[in-house]
Amino acid sequence: MSLIAFSQYVPRKRGLTVALLVTLGLWAAPAEAATLVLENLTFREVTGDFRITRGERTSDALRIFQDVTGPNIDLFLSIEGLRREGLIGFRLESVVTNRTNTPWVFFDHELQEQFRVPSPEEDGLSFAQGIPSVRPRSNAFSVVDEVTDVRDFVNFTGGVVNPNQTVTFRYFILDNAPNDLFFLRQRPNFAP
Repeated sequence: MSLIAFSQYVPRKRGLTVALLVTLGLWAAPAEAATLVLENLTFREVTGDFRITRGERTSDALRIFQDVTGPNIDLFLSIEGLRREGLIGFRLESVVTNRTNTPWVFFDHELQEQFRVPSPEEDGLSFAQGIPSVRPRSNAFSVVDEVTDVRDFVNFTGGVVNPNQTVTFRYFILDNAPNDLFFLRQRPNFAP
């Protein structure tokens, strides 16, 4: 039994014309977003110049591989399915390859219950603050700064990820909110 399903879709707004042309082999649509189903959780590309390339289940985490190409490095993944599975959390490994031409010297991660709205402490979504054994960490950045009083935010610094290098971030995500959908924002070297 496969633990992973990976698909790309054609936008629905083009309707039957696209379906007919694809069926006849007369048109190939560019991939617009990828969806990864891993252990019945659904991860989707939402915005930003990146690609989910694959995923896997390790002995203690869900691991997602992504390539970041830029220039839009305000990257959003949607994550859905915790309620459906009766879960309140999971360990995530975000494995990100720098396909830009710029070295990364810091990398932000933020959880959001609503798209583009900072997640307040009391919404039930978090990086499992208060549980010492599952603090966020990285193989390339030595300093982890967690901002948990006004939003669910982690900034990794103290290292460099050069072009074509890969970095791994490991953290635990808890979600006690009734909503079954939330967002993970990832931003290498982001300057608003």
